[in-house]
Amino acid sequence: MIKVLVVEDEDLAAQRLQELIKETASDMEIIGRTISIEETVRFLKNNEVDLMFLDINLSDGYSFSIFEKNEYKTPPIIFTTAYSQYAIKAFELNSISYLLKPIKVEALQLAIEKYRHLSEANKERLDEDYSKLIEDFLQPYKERFLVKVNNRLETIKVIDISYFYSEDKLTFIMLHTGRYVPIEFSLKALEDKLDPTQFYRVNRKYLVHINSIKEMYYLSKSKIKIELTPPNKNDKELNFVAVEKIGKFKKWLSF
Repeated sequence: MIKVLVVEDEDLAAQRLQELIKETASDMEIIGRTISIEETVRFLKNNEVDLMFLDINLSDGYSFSIFEKNEYKTPPIIFTTAYSQYAIKAFELNSISYLLKPIKVEALQLAIEKYRHLSEANKERLDEDYSKLIEDFLQPYKERFLVKVNNRLETIKVIDISYFYSEDKLTFIMLHTGRYVPIEFSLKALEDKLDPTQFYRVNRKYLVHINSIKEMYYLSKSKIKIELTPPNKNDKELNFVAVEKIGKFKKWLSF
């Protein structure tokens, strides 16, 4: 039997998940359920677990901190989350399965099928990917940037930034004050360094903080115009959300 640990602090969610596991995988035995980081650490120290279903947001913090001290072997993990945009982005970069709540039978079946296909040969790679995921997740988002203005170095705090924009293959920071300074990062690189709940790449030219959006409105069913504050006086073009980003943009606004 495959020994399964469910880590979930919501009773109804835990009950539903356990029922779905029993219905979906007859060869899996749920040997325990924990509800906190501390309780999970104790359980892993004293029990052999083949597979974990791990909720990301527990009552006492993010469950990734369970693995900060490598005192036990980390089993393969299927993550569960209600809505965690930054975590999902991290998972997409690694070979780790995750389930969105409310969990659907089809999604659970696919996750379990992925687990079954793990052989001893590629299980080592999974461990490596998971270690990288923990490292990426625990690394905080940027709080400040070091920029060079002429021959002078200057520290810019992220809380003072309205948005980033590109122009003539250069990238600039727009501050709340209306001052702009160059930065030696592409918008693509900046996306990975900033909290995605606060910053969003609305099109090829702009990576904006949610508080920098002064107004937004439809010009047509497939075109949203946004006005930023402070305005970029060097850019005479209208700021539109890219058509392919409109759906995700609206989800980001309601995060």
